[in-house]
Amino acid sequence: MNASKTVFDWATIASDPAKHRGGVRLQDFTHVRLYHFCRPVDIQSYLKNGIRLFQHQELAQQFHERFKDVAQEHRDYAVARMLHDRSEPRVDAMMDERCMSAQKNFYSSHGSEMIRGFCAELYGPTGIDYRTRLLESGTPAVIVFEAPLDEVEYEAIEDVNMALEGLSAGRYEEFVGPGHITCFALSFMKTVPPEWITDHRWIDVASLSRELADDS
Repeated sequence: MNASKTVFDWATIASDPAKHRGGVRLQDFTHVRLYHFCRPVDIQSYLKNGIRLFQHQELAQQFHERFKDVAQEHRDYAVARMLHDRSEPRVDAMMDERCMSAQKNFYSSHGSEMIRGFCAELYGPTGIDYRTRLLESGTPAVIVFEAPLDEVEYEAIEDVNMALEGLSAGRYEEFVGPGHITCFALSFMKTVPPEWITDHRWIDVASLSRELADDS
């Protein structure tokens, strides 16, 4: 590792906020540790190619291929519904891994948010919840990566600095109190390159299933 590289890890601070020293700002670090939740069929594709930024039409094609047993007109309907007024493609990540369970993270349970949305739209014309089929492939995982600070949105930096100031003032409950997890969600309008990735872990499927059942 480059000796000049310093990584900000919100999860470490959140786990023991009393040890947080005052005066620290995100700008004191060169990189930020982030967590991306997914359900890969082949984890090596992430490690080799990074966390790819898929265009909506690419995901629509994947959807058509995976659900080709569903009538074409129903698939076309689902895609049209989802692609209407959609935001720009992005790669989402969070600063605290605990957000996966706290928010019942569907990236880990069902994979792509867009493909899950296509499946949800199929319910209208078919009366069938095809989202359950997404649970049949891939394995829930979290990919850890360290993004250069100059790639992080200004608004996110300011939000983190505000939280750090609050912790320095002893306002732990506001940011890391029981039942309160500050995720600091970030979006990247680009593929996260493989050289940013530092680790990956598999998520316990049984625990995730129980959490999703409790949320249903």
